[in-house]
Amino acid sequence: MPGPGHNHFAREHYEAIATVMQSAHKHNWQAICEKLADMLKADNRGFRRERFLKACHPDNNVRAP
Repeated sequence: MPGPGHNHFAREHYEAIATVMQSAHKHNWQAICEKLADMLKADNRGFRRERFLKACHPDNNVRAP
């Protein structure tokens, strides 16, 4: 992982991952979402973990505020 102040991921990456997670909900979906959220938070201290977890839900809009 990069050092402080250097992010490898952009908002578009987070949205793409959430879109994939919407279709991966059959196999331990929640644990996978949480592990990804932890990884993304480690990459970006401004990452909004709860927003990402909400966006991963199959019934939600990935770009929801």
